[in-house]
Amino acid sequence: MRRLASGAASVLAAVALATGCGPGPSGPDPSTTSESLAPEHQFDPAATTITYAFTDSSVPPEYHRSFTLTVEGGVGTIVVDSYGDETARDEQEVSSAVVEDLVDAYNAGELAGVFGWEAADGGGCDGGRTFALALENDTEVAEASLLQCAGDNADLLQALTDAADPLLDAFDIESLTEGRYEP
Repeated sequence: MRRLASGAASVLAAVALATGCGPGPSGPDPSTTSESLAPEHQFDPAATTITYAFTDSSVPPEYHRSFTLTVEGGVGTIVVDSYGDETARDEQEVSSAVVEDLVDAYNAGELAGVFGWEAADGGGCDGGRTFALALENDTEVAEASLLQCAGDNADLLQALTDAADPLLDAFDIESLTEGRYEP
C-alpha cells in the first residue's frame, strides 16, 4: 500500500508544529496547464475523507478559535477549540456536490500549488494562521498546510479557501468560532 503521507492526523500535527512564514516555493509554473499538474492518484469523492483545519493566530485564549472539520460519507463534524479546549462541536450533512467540487479540483491539478507548497526555513511570525487540507482514502493521503503571515501565500491561500470553504456552508461558522474565522 503506497501512502503519500502518514494520514490525516499528521495534518493536525503539521499545523501544531508549523514554523516559518517565509514565502516558500512559488508552486507550479502558472503557464503549465492544470491537466499536466493532475496528480497520479485520483480520489473518488464518494470514498474520500476530507479534513479541513484552521489554526488561529496566537492570541489570548478568550479570543483564540481554531477548528477541524472532518467530512466522511456526506456528514461533516466540526470541532472548535481554544488551545485544545473544545468550545463547540456540530455535525451536519454536507452536500455531495460540494465534496465532488473539491475532489474534482484536486484531481484536475487545480490545487497543485497548494499541495506542493512548503514552508521556508525560519522562526515563524507573530500573528500567523494556518490552513490545512487533507484528502484520504483506503490507500492514499494528500495533505496541504499553508501558513498565512503578512500576506505571504495570498494566491495559494485563496485557492485553498475557495476549494475548501464551501464545506463550511452547512455550519454556522460565525457563531461556532465566535467571529474568529476569516479566510
